[in-house]
This record gives sequence, structure tokens and C-alpha cells, in this order.
Amino acid sequence: GVSPHTALWFFAISGIGFFLLGLIRFGKMINPNPLFLFWIPIVFLGTRLPLHNVFLGEYPWMLSMGLGMMAVLLFERSWKLGALVLTASGIAHPYIGGLFAIIWICFHHPPIKDLLKVGIASIALSAPIFFFQTIPFLGMPKAPFVGADLFSFESILAYMFLVGAVPCILTGAWVVHKKMTRQAFTPRELLLLFFVVGGLILSVFLSTFFPNAILGGKLLILPLFGSVLLGAHFLSTVITSSRVPLAVGSILLISATLLVTSSSMQSYAMGSKATLEEAHFSTFLHAWDEKVVPVLFLSHGHGKMAQYSEKIPMDPQGAHFTLSLHVLRTDEAVHLREKSAAFNAMLKAGNADHIMAFLEKYPATYVVVNTRTFPALELNVLAEKDGFILYQGNSPLSNSSETP
Repeated sequence: GVSPHTALWFFAISGIGFFLLGLIRFGKMINPNPLFLFWIPIVFLGTRLPLHNVFLGEYPWMLSMGLGMMAVLLFERSWKLGALVLTASGIAHPYIGGLFAIIWICFHHPPIKDLLKVGIASIALSAPIFFFQTIPFLGMPKAPFVGADLFSFESILAYMFLVGAVPCILTGAWVVHKKMTRQAFTPRELLLLFFVVGGLILSVFLSTFFPNAILGGKLLILPLFGSVLLGAHFLSTVITSSRVPLAVGSILLISATLLVTSSSMQSYAMGSKATLEEAHFSTFLHAWDEKVVPVLFLSHGHGKMAQYSEKIPMDPQGAHFTLSLHVLRTDEAVHLREKSAAFNAMLKAGNADHIMAFLEKYPATYVVVNTRTFPALELNVLAEKDGFILYQGNSPLSNSSETP
């Protein structure tokens, strides 16, 4: 059968594909020049954010991005279809769905009547999400937001590289070209430029002063959207037909070089959050026992292993399992933060005594040990595979009769 990880990859790649197709279709609406449409996918290949998110396992984000782009286009045909797909985008990732609602409003200027219809339909369709997830969260006591790094030009530059150096540089070149040729900016061009510049500044601002809101990085969808279209517009204006092959080869070579030489992208590609071996063993564990039970993963990518195997992690904050945990002040949130701190202390110690002491306080159904970095334990061995050992845990729910 198809593993959950493969299905998630499919959703992410589909989202990226939908987004690119939507960009081309959207570009046709604002400029039907075939050369402009040709440059859109070329410039898109110079972006970094989509691949960055795939490496980080942000599959819902990518799916939401594709659905949101499709919704913006579908609103031209039917507000009902647009509202349905926009709601799906919001369910996959509320922040991203909301950003594409903003794009739709800014470019299509829908009348108040349509805004109300779409708003009511979206709320009705997503009512279960709001009722069971959003409203309870809003009602919980929360810790105050705190700032992080200083707001600086270097931060904006870093976010530009995260969006993609190629489209951002082309956008800057387009602005210079417009000024030098004394061409007037059209309203839509100014709006796209505002998405690029304003999106970058606001992303850094939110990440700096309100990091707990986890909003800053999501706003980079706006610079991504604007810079690809403006970069393609610039190339279609200044590159003659005879120079298109050379320009395409140069852009693709520069884009590939920036990706290959990026230490952060290399780290993500090699498994900064989960290695290929960890992902494979996670799939094996899911096949061994499909029940959602607590599992202690003693490996570098413990959070992602819990995610891929569909198990309850012993570190509640690992791999973004509970994004809101650090802002809540409920008794359960305090308990989970203490558990997370104890887990990280045990992981840092890395010896059998600390591991067994942690299990005494926080029982688990299974224990998975990566023997490359952690010692063997005096527990009942259930399976061994690719350098990992699956142990019988000490939880009352443990069941050693499970077989793969």
C-alpha cells in the first residue's frame, strides 16, 4: 500500500503544481503576452520557499498554497466554487488560506455582497474546524508575546533569499528599469510590488516582535507571488527572442548553483529534521501497529518519526506538534511543557539510566532506539531494522503480541 509519507509528498507536490499553473493563468489575466507567460515557470524555478517547505515537511502549507491559487482563479467563474476551494485551502492551512483571500480581494475588488456570501459560506463549511480547534484555543489563557532577534536589514535580506534570490533580484531590476525608462507603474504592478516589499518587511516585523504568533514566515507567500510575476514581466520586456535560450540557461544555472551551494538547503535535503532511515523505520512502525499510542523515539528526528508513524510523541513540542503550547497557560499546557523539558534533558544526557528514569515518569507503549547514537536498553526487543531497535514499552497499553 501507499505509505502516509508518500501520500503527504503527493499532496505537497500537487500543491506546488497547482500554484505554478495558477500563477501562469493569473499572469494571462494581467498580461496575455506569450513571452511573459513563458518566463513565469522559469522564474519560479529560481524560488527557494516551496522546496524549503517540502524539505521541512510543511506539506499542508504547500497543499493550501495550490488550493488558494486555484480559488483566486475560480472566483472569476463562480463564487460558490471559489468559496469551496478557498475553504479547503484554509482548512489545510488557515494562515495561507487567509492570505489568498487577501490576494483575491486586492486584485478582483469583489462587491460587498460577494464578500458577505463568500465569508458566510466559508465559515459554514469550516465550522467544525472553528468549533473544535480555533474557538477552544482562543478561550484558553495565554502567555504574553515576546520579541526575538533585532529588526534589521540583514533579516530582510535573509527572508529575500528564503523566497528566492533570483525572483527578488529580478524584481529590483524591474523597478530600476521602469525608473530609467520613465515608464509609469500600473496599479496592478504597484500592488505586486507592495506584496514583495511590504510582505518582506511585515514578515520580518512579525517574526521579530511577535514570534509566538508564528505568522512571519507564512506571509512570504505574498513576496513569492509578486516577485515571480514581476521578475517574469521584467525578462519579457528586456530579453529579445534571440537571447531567450542564453537567458534561460543562465537563470537555471544560477538558480541551481544557489540551491546546491546553500548550506541550509543541503542540511534540509540530507535530513535536518529526519533522515531517510528514520522515515523508513517510521513507515515500518506504522505497519507494525497502526494504533495511535505514545512512543519514545530516541533518535535525532524523533518529532518527524512520530509524525510519519502516526504515533503520540513524548516531546509535545517536537516537529511542531503543538504549535500553540508555548503561549498557553493552562495546567495541561504547563504539564506538557515540563514533559518536553524533561525529554530534552534526557535526550541530552543520552544514557540508559536517564532514559529509564524518564520512562518511569512518562510511560510509553513502545520505545524506538537509534543504535547509532543511543545505547541499547534492558527492555523486551520486538524488532530490529536498519540500525533501529523496537522495544516493548512500560505503558499499560503495551501489547507485545503485535506482529507486522
